[in-house]
Amino acid sequence: QRWLWELTKFELGDQAQFDFTAPRFHYDGPLGPAGDYNLLWPEADKRGDYFYRPDHALAAVVIERALTRSLPPGALTLDLTGNRPAPEALAALAGASGWLVCGRVLVRALREEQHLVLAGVSDGGVALDAEQCARLLRLSVKSEGVVSEHNPATFDTVREAAIAKVLADVDQRNAAWYDEEVVKLDEWANDLRLSLERELRELDRAISEARRGSLAAATLSTKLEAQRLMKRLEGERADKRRALYDAQDQISERRDEMIGAIERQLGASHTWSEAFIVRWQLA
Repeated sequence: QRWLWELTKFELGDQAQFDFTAPRFHYDGPLGPAGDYNLLWPEADKRGDYFYRPDHALAAVVIERALTRSLPPGALTLDLTGNRPAPEALAALAGASGWLVCGRVLVRALREEQHLVLAGVSDGGVALDAEQCARLLRLSVKSEGVVSEHNPATFDTVREAAIAKVLADVDQRNAAWYDEEVVKLDEWANDLRLSLERELRELDRAISEARRGSLAAATLSTKLEAQRLMKRLEGERADKRRALYDAQDQISERRDEMIGAIERQLGASHTWSEAFIVRWQLA
């Protein structure tokens, strides 16, 4: 919410009037419906404001405009302490400088996923973790400019490592999904088998009872009636046995289909699109 709030203030500028006592603003511009917007749903509902969230039409335009803007590599001097103690995650980087990149990774695997990736490295070659990268983006800027050279070799390595982590996380989730699907398939198969086997046992009992009834019958007509019942029940039993075999074939086919679908996706592809790159220095 805070990041969306700060981005919206920057992107909308003078087109909106922001309330600095609450996450609320009034917008009257060409990018979305005019009116009052609120990041807090209960308050928005109470006041009759638009509930402002990342998937709201105006927010989607704001985010996409920021992501697709062409930016030269920037140079930022960041205020590490300001009026507060330095964040613990960044304390060890006091006085350091380095590179930071933000980009999107589009992964096409079992499903299409989009991930925002932050990767950073100090000039000493120390890779920044995700929290440090995020913390850098929350610092105030003391001065800014542009740089003509960027992407040193060590930085490329760190960026590729960050992308590899995203791909590994996707693969891990897909593996978990596969396990869940296998469990569901096995449970369905077991329920189906048990149901058919129970029906077969019931038919076996009914056939046995009909056979005993035929033997105990006093008249020929009663014996013939019992025999007709046995024949019908034996036919039903044969149908159930075929159904059991067909169900086993169906289970095998569904398992093969699932494995085939996954095998087709094993060659997962991904694309990287850079949003911005920054040369940072902590002061």
